[in-house]
Amino acid sequence: MDGQIRFEIEGQEPFVASKGAMVQVPMQTIYSMETVGDKPALRFECNIAKARTLYPKDVEPAKAPGFEWMMVRMSRTPGVYDKGNKPIVTYAELAKGYEARGPSPFYRVVLDDRAVANFIYGYEKDLTPINRRTRGTIIRSARSSG
Repeated sequence: MDGQIRFEIEGQEPFVASKGAMVQVPMQTIYSMETVGDKPALRFECNIAKARTLYPKDVEPAKAPGFEWMMVRMSRTPGVYDKGNKPIVTYAELAKGYEARGPSPFYRVVLDDRAVANFIYGYEKDLTPINRRTRGTIIRSARSSG
C-alpha cells in the first residue's frame, strides 16, 4: 500500500515489492521480508483461517505479551508456484492486459490447495451491480461472464 518491502522466498530470487503489488508465498515455504527505502512500509496481509506462524530454529521471534513460543519439529515440503501463481504480481501488470482479457473484471492471482484470490479490476460501468443480499458472494451475469 506504501513504501517498499524486500522479500526473500525460498527457491526464488529476492525482489522488492512496492505499492500496488501482491506477493504470494506457497504453503510450508520459508520467507522473510524487510522494509527498505526511506519511508515506512504499509502492507495488508491475508492468510487462511487458523494458519500458524513458524520460525526457523535459529531465529528469535519477537516477544509479544500473552504469547509463548515453543520449539516444534515438522516434516515440510516447500510449496511450488503452479496453476498460474507467481511470487509477485502488480496492479500495473493487470492493467496492461485488461483490454486483451475481455469483459471479465476478475483476474486470478492465487489458486492453490488452500486459497483463491482475485484482483477485481475494471471500470465501474462494466461491473455487475451489487446485490446487497449476497453478502459479498459474486453472482455472474452476462456482463461479467468469464
